[in-house]
Amino acid sequence: MFQEVIVSELSRRILTAVIGIPLLILFIELGGIFFTLLVLLFVILSLQEFFNLVHKKGFESYRTPALFLGALLVLTGHFGGLYILNLALLSSFFLLFFIYELRAKISGSIISLSFTFFGIFYLAFLLSHAVLLREYERDGKFFLYLSIAVTMLNDTGAYFIGRYLGRHKLAPSISPSKTIEGFLGGFLFGIPSGLLINYFFRDYRHWTIFTLSFLICISAVIGDLAESLLKRDAGVKDSGSFFPGHGGVLDRIDSLLFTIPVTYYFLRF
Repeated sequence: MFQEVIVSELSRRILTAVIGIPLLILFIELGGIFFTLLVLLFVILSLQEFFNLVHKKGFESYRTPALFLGALLVLTGHFGGLYILNLALLSSFFLLFFIYELRAKISGSIISLSFTFFGIFYLAFLLSHAVLLREYERDGKFFLYLSIAVTMLNDTGAYFIGRYLGRHKLAPSISPSKTIEGFLGGFLFGIPSGLLINYFFRDYRHWTIFTLSFLICISAVIGDLAESLLKRDAGVKDSGSFFPGHGGVLDRIDSLLFTIPVTYYFLRF
């Protein structure tokens, strides 16, 4: 019975990946407003999941304004670039304060406002960097692929090495299944994958790609643990069930929320 459950779960994961990965590649290749709309969809869905976690803890959030402002940030990243995106983030902070000031209910406003703005920053602002990276003039599309690939292979390496060789817990209070061996295994998969992708498809300096891949692996773990912290506090295993066998949208993009901005700013600076 247990083996049947594992096979069924694995089948759902494989089917979701077989459908999802080609669709992701299609939207990346299309670029422009098409890719922006995909990012916008992920932001809306992940914000919904995040606020569901907040509500499970018994706290309130201002969901509707957050969804509107989150969508606005993504579109601002597409039409205005980094400077306007930062300005939009600051403006959303002021606007949220104004909205809360107009509310009749004062009790709990500090906590509610904090959760609402954190969701906008954590999901909408960070993921908007995928739009910036895709449109970046210095080979942005390639580095978007590189960031996603290294992130995925880092997660894969961490999972398999941790599962079969893991002995020492990495952050037991947040994610008991993650181990130091798995953490190191992620580097063994992630960094070589970045170097190989560069070798076959580009010819950037090896040290540059090595450094970037290393930073991606580090930030992937931070992003993964950040979401694990939120789920652990809310008492749930997955953020949602949007992707069969993979959990929610937030479960799928948790690492990318950190690795894509890291890649973008690495290229800029």
